[in-house]
Amino acid sequence: MSSIIPFSSPFSMPSRILAKEVPIWQLTASLLSLFITIAFIAWISIKIYSAAILHYGKR
Repeated sequence: MSSIIPFSSPFSMPSRILAKEVPIWQLTASLLSLFITIAFIAWISIKIYSAAILHYGKR
């Protein structure tokens, strides 16, 4: 199950692939959850940066 959780999947999925055959749906779920998490964190980072830096100070 740790190979599908986004924060641990880059470490646990390669070792599972080397140890035994992994079903394609688990590999796809791992990559999909990782990409969705990266996009979500990037979106939040953009919002925080925009609010903190770009809208700071007087007009």
